[in-house]
Amino acid sequence: MRNPQVAGTFYTSDPEELRAQVKGFFRDAKQAQGTASFIIAPHAGHEYSGKTAAYSYSALEKADTYILIGPNHRGMGNPAAVSMQDFWYTPLGPIQVDRELAAKICREPTLTPDEDAHELEHSIEVQLPFLQEKFDKFKIVPISLAAFGDPKEAFGFCSRIAASVAKAVKESKKKVAIIASSDFSHFISKQAAEKTDKKAIQKIESLSAKEFLESVLLEDLSICGFAPITVLILAAKELGAKKGKLLHYTTSADATGDESSVVAYASIILI
Repeated sequence: MRNPQVAGTFYTSDPEELRAQVKGFFRDAKQAQGTASFIIAPHAGHEYSGKTAAYSYSALEKADTYILIGPNHRGMGNPAAVSMQDFWYTPLGPIQVDRELAAKICREPTLTPDEDAHELEHSIEVQLPFLQEKFDKFKIVPISLAAFGDPKEAFGFCSRIAASVAKAVKESKKKVAIIASSDFSHFISKQAAEKTDKKAIQKIESLSAKEFLESVLLEDLSICGFAPITVLILAAKELGAKKGKLLHYTTSADATGDESSVVAYASIILI
């Protein structure tokens, strides 16, 4: 099993307090529920990005399995690492890993069963309480992706993973949804972040995966989950998505009051 690594830092480790906090985030999110199988949600501490994440999860459809794709911030493990643990735990309890679907996804050699990449990584873990609060019974497939600096190499990497994910979902007899975990601009002014992220989000909304990835790498944008987002766009298009829609955008300035250096958060669905 994988035990929680950032409970008590990125979010509270007290189960009752955590459930109450997530419920509060959902109350603040006004989006109609159950409208999307593909979402992008932020992964900062809940006090900073929880409200924005709740917009994505409010719109998320019920599924048998959720594939969660997050960036590898620490550089540990394999570049495309699929967790095969039996369970992931949070303070709200255990979540079973869909090892059958995970094994199908790993038929693509780019993807490797590996726990090292997930051991200390927060980008998937912080998503789980939202799923646990909204849904009673489900499984997950956690995938951690490294970042590549060369646009051609990075797009090939993302394309292979997306193709494997989409194929596995098509072959599955289950209802499967996909979640990409990413924050947006880091450590620039709020004004600069809003301007920069608007252009990137427009590329996501038009499902322009290659143009989005190239803009991140060639313009040196600080969108940490650009690889998970690119994979999501490509897989979602293969599975029938036609467009993206921004539901909510904010920055850490809402929590800190400091607009000179922010981290930005976006809730986006693909439909």
